[in-house]
Amino acid sequence: MALIICPECGKEYSNKAAACPNCACPTNISVNMVEPSNRGKSQPRENANNKQATSQRKTPVKKEGNEEKKEVYKVDSSKRPEKPVFNRKFLVYLIIATLFSVLFAFDDEFGIGTTIFGILIYVLLPLGIYLSNSYLPAREKYELFLKDPKAYCRLINKEEKEAAESRAKHQSELNGELEYAKYTQEHKAPWERFYTFPCPYCGHYKVRDANWDDKKVSVAVAGPVMSSKLSKKYKCMNCRKMWN
Repeated sequence: MALIICPECGKEYSNKAAACPNCACPTNISVNMVEPSNRGKSQPRENANNKQATSQRKTPVKKEGNEEKKEVYKVDSSKRPEKPVFNRKFLVYLIIATLFSVLFAFDDEFGIGTTIFGILIYVLLPLGIYLSNSYLPAREKYELFLKDPKAYCRLINKEEKEAAESRAKHQSELNGELEYAKYTQEHKAPWERFYTFPCPYCGHYKVRDANWDDKKVSVAVAGPVMSSKLSKKYKCMNCRKMWN
């Protein structure tokens, strides 16, 4: 038995083996590449650079650092959608509105035109708003959850991320309004001075004293006795509401 050198990896092995045990290179190739005079003799090994390059080629490189984590699509029980059901109260409203609209058709004073108008305004319009804003989106999410839970989780995570960004943006806006309100109070700004307490209706810090320009239209229309804005003290510049 003689030792031969594999031309691929440079390892020594027996010429009786069918292939190199290290890289699986066939023995006939190894024997043909060795000169006849040197058969049976151990050949000099490859230089260190070639051996290092070969070992780097054969050895898989381990990934280090922050590896990408696989997304876990485990649906939380609190996020699982319930099967959407048509609102019963709204269904009762549609039935009553339809009956009243049809009853107008039998009245000679109103006629069929009033019935069609009533059905369009009091039945079809609310039904379209309810379907587009409430029922159909919930139905689509429920069907998506049954068909592809991974896609449903991605959708829910995206909605939660957008909601969190919206809340953070709103809070940043409120903080800026509060800082400006403090600035106007400290410097006694003559042009516009805001209070440091929020509006009870919208929560913004754009509260100032209500002046005559805010009340004059109401006083002119309803009179000084019936006007509801005459006694108001504060006004929010965001929602335009007034209170005491």
